[in-house]
Amino acid sequence: GLKLPRITGYVVVGLLLGGGGLGLIDPKLAGETRVFVNIALGIIFFELGRRLDLNWLQRDRWFAVTAAAESVLAFACAYGVLVWFDMRHLYAAVAAALGVATSPAVVMLLARELRAEGQITERALNMVAINSIASFVLVTMLLSWLHHEHRANLVAMVLHPVYLLGGSVLLGYTVGGVAILLARWLGKRDELQLVMLLGLIVVTVGCADALNLSVVLTLLGFGVMVKNMDAKHDLMQVDTAKFGQMFFVVLFVVTGAMLDVKDIITGGVIAAAYILARFVGKSVGVLSLAHFSGIHPKRGGLLCLALMPMSGLTIEMV
Repeated sequence: GLKLPRITGYVVVGLLLGGGGLGLIDPKLAGETRVFVNIALGIIFFELGRRLDLNWLQRDRWFAVTAAAESVLAFACAYGVLVWFDMRHLYAAVAAALGVATSPAVVMLLARELRAEGQITERALNMVAINSIASFVLVTMLLSWLHHEHRANLVAMVLHPVYLLGGSVLLGYTVGGVAILLARWLGKRDELQLVMLLGLIVVTVGCADALNLSVVLTLLGFGVMVKNMDAKHDLMQVDTAKFGQMFFVVLFVVTGAMLDVKDIITGGVIAAAYILARFVGKSVGVLSLAHFSGIHPKRGGLLCLALMPMSGLTIEMV
């Protein structure tokens, strides 16, 4: 066999069932699955947030610099290529900002499927968390200019991005505090803590959606909060992602269904140039600073490949 990851099969099935194939999954049906997609993203970003070790970033400043460099260079290279193809500067900037992010779903689920553990896996997951935050902040800031483009008033230009960023972080922080208090009350019983965390993830996804906040940033903040603020280690390291397989399948099938072969063919050259530019930016950022962070060049190359995927996160931000 080809020994391809299961994720590839899910996306291909979605592509075949979507508008570019048999047409069994139309935009209306895909929209109705949004709740499942959001729950999948919620579980993934909660787990990703729990991997983001702020103490590690303080100890290894070069790692933090590397993550910042690959994000900035990915944006700059993608933006430059899109402008070269005569795309309007604002839309090129938004597309480049989206390209800063790496798909946490692909990286985390591939790491799980391949049972990958170790320094490179942890660095990759921490970088994915950092550039996902950077991408979301950039896209949200550019919303102001998009509002201006559509002649929105000054209040909408300023307050909408502030509401998105501030509200999402505040909600994630609040739920994180509630989770720690509930874990302290429940005690070290992994079954109860697992049910509690899954319940809070679903409720938080619902609240973020109802308040028109970012599910991505809210759940990432939730995960970061419980990782770095749980001084007494009341929360156990229960694996919420293990129980999210059905939601992950829906996420990748819907991602595949939203792709249109005609669009891929029409924009193929620009898309290929965009992907290459993004890869070059991330690779230069990682490899140029790998030595200072104690990463062997070969391992740095593997890290560059790990930062390549883009999927559900980008669609959610769009």
